[in-house]
Amino acid sequence: MDIKTRVLLLIGFLALTIFGACHQGGVTPGPDPSKPDYDFSQSSKDYLYFLPNSYWVYQNDSTLNAYSVKLFSAHEEIRQSGAGASQYTYNAYWMYYSNNDAGLLKGELFSTNFSVPDDVPNTEERIYFDDNHYKIAFAPMYPFGQRILLGGEEGTFINKEFLDVMPVSDKVYDSVYHSISEDYTAAAPDTVFYHFYFAKHYGLIKYSILHKNNAVSFSLLESNVLQE
Repeated sequence: MDIKTRVLLLIGFLALTIFGACHQGGVTPGPDPSKPDYDFSQSSKDYLYFLPNSYWVYQNDSTLNAYSVKLFSAHEEIRQSGAGASQYTYNAYWMYYSNNDAGLLKGELFSTNFSVPDDVPNTEERIYFDDNHYKIAFAPMYPFGQRILLGGEEGTFINKEFLDVMPVSDKVYDSVYHSISEDYTAAAPDTVFYHFYFAKHYGLIKYSILHKNNAVSFSLLESNVLQE
């Protein structure tokens, strides 16, 4: 057997060895780009994740006028955060609402890398109002009672309380999160305070906006929501 033949046989043997190792788990597959490192937990979906054609009817508590808010479109996307070894991906979900006089434009959900118990949602929601400004409305992974500065647009956020039951418009909801979002400077005389209440399998059941001596609040009258 000449040298050339021996070399060819050796190359063939190595190729078969590598091929076999790949099929026997010798090569670890890379991450699936369609699956984020941090996804929505089931408890997050129970509170926040709704499908198109869901709708909510809110009543202005002062005028008693009722306004229907329909979710007409929604989509998911995978985002990236951090760099280098600290880089990770997470899931986001947009919900777009029909034109309405309740002031709600769209909702933006995004999963976080917080380590929380299974029954605590790991997801934040931004609510965008009809002038396109937004506030963090839901973030139960933060400690209760602490004022957390999130940024100029988000302002400060307080995870206020968890209510076992809460009556709204002649209906009693259970497992309700109450949160408060404030403008950047809480001590300023023109600070606007936003109160949000979320119930499992219903989403936003009540919200109010307080500015100086003016206040407007909306309460859920009825809903028909679709979930996975």
